[in-house]
This record gives sequence, C-alpha cells and structure tokens, in this order.
Amino acid sequence: DAKGNEARGTSEMTGIELELGKYVDVMSDVGFKAVFMNEKNKAVLIDLLNAILPEHRRVQDIEYSNTEYPGFTTIGKSGRMDLRCKGTDGTMFIVEMQRRTHMKFFSRCMHYSSTVYSSQALKGRGYDISPVYLIAFLAGKMPHLDETEWVNEYVSRYTMLETRTKEYSNETIFTIFVELGRFTKTLADCETMLDKWCYAITHMTDLEECPNELQCSELDRFFTSAEIAALDTEQKLNYRKDMITERDRYELDKEMREEGLAEGLAKGKAEGLAEGETKAKFDAARNFKTLGVDIEIICKATGLTRVVVAGL
Repeated sequence: DAKGNEARGTSEMTGIELELGKYVDVMSDVGFKAVFMNEKNKAVLIDLLNAILPEHRRVQDIEYSNTEYPGFTTIGKSGRMDLRCKGTDGTMFIVEMQRRTHMKFFSRCMHYSSTVYSSQALKGRGYDISPVYLIAFLAGKMPHLDETEWVNEYVSRYTMLETRTKEYSNETIFTIFVELGRFTKTLADCETMLDKWCYAITHMTDLEECPNELQCSELDRFFTSAEIAALDTEQKLNYRKDMITERDRYELDKEMREEGLAEGLAKGKAEGLAEGETKAKFDAARNFKTLGVDIEIICKATGLTRVVVAGL
C-alpha cells in the first residue's frame, strides 16, 4: 500500500527506490526546509547568514514569519523563508531566503523585495524602514552578461546605488544570489567560511562525517542538525515521503523535457527533409532549363508549377 511504499522508500509513480545516506539532502527543497526552516536549528541558520551577509550585518537572533505577499509565488512555498533579524548592534533588518530559480527569477526577486520593503510603511512605520536582504540559494546559475567575469566566482550581489560613484545614501534593498552551480572548489581550495559552507551543502549526501578541513563550531552544528538519525520517526517518514514526491516531480519534469526535445527534433528533421526536397527540385528545374528542356516536361519531372519554373 501507499504507506508501506513510503516507509520502504519506493515511489508508486516511478518505482524509484529511495536510498538515504547519513545526512539530509540540503540541496533539495525538502532537505533545505528540514534543516534551515526548523526553529530548533536557529543557531545553524544564524551561522549561515553571518557567512553571507556583510560585516556590519551580524545576526544575533531570528524571528520566523509566515507572511505571504501577493504576486510572488514559487515552485513549492516550502522553498522560501521570511526572517526578521536582530543585529548584534540592536538594529532590526529583514532577510528573505529563496531556495530555487525559475522564469524571470531576477525580476520576481526585485518585485518581492520591494513589496516587503514598502509593506513596512503601510504598517504605520512611516519611512522608518528596515533594510531588506533577499538571499537566494540556487542549485544552478544566474545568467550574466560577461561570463568571463564569473570564473571562480559564485556570489552575486545587487542593490540600488549611484552609478558613477557607486555610493548609496541609505540601506534599502539588497539581493544576494549564492549560485551553487558555479561552486567548483575542492576541499583544499576552500578558504572563506562561505566556501566551507557551500562545500558542505553541495557534498552533504556524499559524506559520512564532517571532514577535518571543515571542522569548526559552526559546521559541527550544521552536520549534527542534518543527521537523518537525529530526526524522530515521524520526521523521518515525512522527509522520506517528501523526497519521493520531489524526485517523482523531477523525473516527470525530466521525462516531459525529453519528450518535448524528441518532438522538436522530429519536427525539425521533417521540416529539414521537406526543405531539402524542395531545394533539390529547384536545382533540377534550373539545370533542365539550362539544357533547354521544355517547361512542360520540367513541370512533370519536378512537380513544380509553370509559374515557379518560369521564375527560376
């Protein structure tokens, strides 16, 4: 039955057997949610945010929010977190975390961030508005105009500033994309704390323990929080079930893309053959005309009309 399949880790839809390693797959939506959206792991999320945010924005505490803003939808609402952060200096600022990319992602992020920013004024705060940081962890890459500028670079940061002097008068909206599809560093190449975080996140399912090179208080907490064995029975079952659902969706999306590609190739081939046949007829008709063959004979031989042959 369905419950039995979920417990065994087998999908009814695709028949895929789900094998779980030691750690949660944090590159998946459900794995990301299981670790970073669990308030019990607040300290882990604070460590991650402090590795990404600028030096003057150190997070001391986090308030989770389920606020929904109209006009912004994602593929699976579980992929987004709304966080109100208290800085070590006592200031408050808002961090939005988005898990995946999709069509017109950059524009949608800008729309969403500005909605969060402006909504503060609507709550009676006037223009005493906290800055908004939207952080997006992307399994793939953001498109950039000059890809040569992004060799060995995987974090892109956007804000509003004066284009000549690069200054901005007040902190308003910042969007930070951690493009894990660009992260290719080996363990030996990891220098910064963010390098080490990204290595751990992207290699989590291949590891049996935290490597010596990554061992520090922050990442020790992360690896501990991501252990599947640390989940209770219900959490394990839900994680397994959600992973099966996500992999089913991935396999079906892949199948649909492949079918679409095959259909496109078949159509292109057919159109190409038709175009080639027409060109061959035109070439033959021209040759016949050069040899002085009667137009009626050319039409019968090629299937072209008198008007077409006369115009060649």
